[in-house]
Amino acid sequence: MTNYLKKELVIDDCKQERYFTPLELNRDNLLFVDFLFYLDQYYHDNKIKNVDVYNQILSVFDEILKGFFQNPLKINDNSRKSIKIRLVKYLLLRYVLVNQEYKKDIKEIFHNSGFIELGDFERIDKIGYLKLISSLYQDMDTLGNIVQCKKEKHEILIRDFNKEDPLFQKKEYSTIVFLQNQIKKKISQQIDFFLIHGSYATADFVDDWSDLDSFIVLNKNVFNNIRQLEYVQKELQKLSLLCYKINPLAHHTFFIYPDLILKNYSNQFLPIQALKESIALLKKDKLMIDYSGNKLADFYAISIFLNRFREKVIEDKYSRNIFSYQNDIADVLLLPPLMLQIKGEPIYKKYAFEKIKSQFAGFDLSIIDFASQKRKEWKLFNWLRFYPNLFFNLLPTNWNNYLVNKYRFYLMRFKEVDALAVKDFTKRALNLYEEFFQYALKNFKK
Repeated sequence: MTNYLKKELVIDDCKQERYFTPLELNRDNLLFVDFLFYLDQYYHDNKIKNVDVYNQILSVFDEILKGFFQNPLKINDNSRKSIKIRLVKYLLLRYVLVNQEYKKDIKEIFHNSGFIELGDFERIDKIGYLKLISSLYQDMDTLGNIVQCKKEKHEILIRDFNKEDPLFQKKEYSTIVFLQNQIKKKISQQIDFFLIHGSYATADFVDDWSDLDSFIVLNKNVFNNIRQLEYVQKELQKLSLLCYKINPLAHHTFFIYPDLILKNYSNQFLPIQALKESIALLKKDKLMIDYSGNKLADFYAISIFLNRFREKVIEDKYSRNIFSYQNDIADVLLLPPLMLQIKGEPIYKKYAFEKIKSQFAGFDLSIIDFASQKRKEWKLFNWLRFYPNLFFNLLPTNWNNYLVNKYRFYLMRFKEVDALAVKDFTKRALNLYEEFFQYALKNFKK
């Protein structure tokens, strides 16, 4: 097994743990592996570009926003803890950007930020959460204006989704038609772009395997009015359950972003190649982005999945249900486009599988072929497919959420997986991720 070192980073009562190889802990490599660990260990020796710090702040804000839209506006101790962990990271990075200094005195940083006092997390409520999201957006907007870097302007031509198109005549698209109607009817004023990308955009999906991949950009007016923010959160949360009609084991629902990302775009949000293959359920204007070409984002995309496999193998915590195993397979299928992206030859996912065989002929890519075959052979009866779309309007969201999750739990609880096969697959997946990531650190950082 690879020689791993477990490192721990403690900031106040927030702790982050991660496994590294000796090569990754090298001063020249750690920045491309984990931004926060690099900041903690090497910031005083090697200053970091402002644009890289800002991109990290934007990424953390996106995490906060994701948590906000995925969870009900009923604040409990778990949600307070989650908010605090993300906000601590946000303010730590913000301090570096504004003061050009790394400091871990979180109490002082919180006090000087003007957002919220550290002790106030014990009392944060629904209105406080909404105000925090709005304040962070305004702060991100201000910070973005002071960060100067070279950017490329891109105009992305997006096709409109047309239910009459022969490409979209399969029964699965009835849910997407319903989704489009609801978006236009209820939240068209709050959204600049609602795009579908991936296999449902190119009509090569696999029933009950493929997730509904979305790219949603909220306009700035939503963040200037907490009532608007509360309203759009409620509507998107209700519609997000439609993702489980398409795949009951979906590992995500909607991906929702602020309009700020278009001014400081990198592949950490969605690779441009995937954007170009998207279809629009709603778009206000041309999709114009200022692309910063963040190389770190390409490395972090792989590093996240690599670390996930490491923890499974090192800690003997292999997937034990169909939900987690499907996620393992999907993570392997993401490696080909990620490999080509980091090499500087971006390509749309479905075209990547053949290209990597010539670009990386020296690698054992058999695990990718195995994962591809598993995807093709996937069989799963989806009862939710027969759940009427109209019920998502007529029934309370809490009731729909209860029914959907009851069925998802049933599938995960009673659909068994072969433990030995999963263990073997996970180890092979880790080996390929390890081999490529170490190769990338030696060859593709520039």
